[in-house]
Amino acid sequence: MTDINNPQVMGFDVATDTFTTPSGFEVTIRETNGQDDGIFSKVSNQKDAKALNLYLANIITELNGETTIKPNDILKLRVRDKYYILFKSRRLSLGDEVTWSHTFPDGVIADMVEDIAKYDFDYSKDIPAYKGQEDYNPLVATPYEKETFVRFKLSSGHIVQFDYMTGIQEKKTLGVNEATLDINSRLTIRNFKLMKDESDEEGQFIENFQSFPSRIMAEIRARLDTYDSEWILPTDIRHPDTGEVTQISLFQLPDFFYPGV
Repeated sequence: MTDINNPQVMGFDVATDTFTTPSGFEVTIRETNGQDDGIFSKVSNQKDAKALNLYLANIITELNGETTIKPNDILKLRVRDKYYILFKSRRLSLGDEVTWSHTFPDGVIADMVEDIAKYDFDYSKDIPAYKGQEDYNPLVATPYEKETFVRFKLSSGHIVQFDYMTGIQEKKTLGVNEATLDINSRLTIRNFKLMKDESDEEGQFIENFQSFPSRIMAEIRARLDTYDSEWILPTDIRHPDTGEVTQISLFQLPDFFYPGV
């Protein structure tokens, strides 16, 4: 009797891909199957990004030398690494062309298409430029430094640092009442600290920014946007009648994961 739970016995080839993440470590993934689709789409898994962690733990066959991957391993990944793996999974399993029908606020419906190959980068050979540097490409994921945090000196002479966002911090933001979030939440969720000097390893956690002038806050946020910005696969869509351009995230499209559903 044919083992219908084994894709290879059923006659299906299972493709794999090995690549380097924005953090510089190597990952191997396999092509997705119907069971993976079920995990990702299950409503009860959607809270706290649980569905994505389960999904990635399922399709990753090797992560930085480890071959037994659990959802908690995914939770510890830095966010751009996690979403880059998700992006590579889409390319491997479903191809580069994303098509969808977009409904504009005035009810007009237009067919859209995007080739996602332009969002990729070979991190094994080089690192892309940061925001503000020559040859900066806003489409690709910003690379990570080796440290788990970003530390820098402000124009005022003060030294501050924040942690890179991981799945752990991302989970916390998903569990917070949106009404309590403000422009400074991006910093507090990243464990923003004021350091005594360059050798300080502890620092003082800052939750109230009353002592920081707005010009200094602008400086801090600019550094955050340079080194730990979100990677959302942005694409511009144009209204067929008015020509108005709107930017959306390809990750938010159901057709990115389930074409034609």
